[in-house]
Amino acid sequence: MYVRKTERFHFELQKVLHNIAKDKKTAAKEFNQKLEKLLNSLPLQPFRYRQSHSFGDERVRDLIFKGYTIPYLVTNIEIIILGIYNSNEWEA
Repeated sequence: MYVRKTERFHFELQKVLHNIAKDKKTAAKEFNQKLEKLLNSLPLQPFRYRQSHSFGDERVRDLIFKGYTIPYLVTNIEIIILGIYNSNEWEA
């Protein structure tokens, strides 16, 4: 099982990192490194995090990291990182 990040996730992550870097560039770098480590550990326990409230599918989970929600889909062969947001209004 491997982790695949969608284009949407990459786009949204860049916006998040840009906003964090406005205050402190090193904080953005640290945020990105720690998030990457968490995402890479998902194959060890793909259902570790709660079922997503935004989807009606138990295979879609929400990883919560420093106030940001990262929804991801667990399939038989991969974990697909769908996006990242920090509010309750994310359009699936």
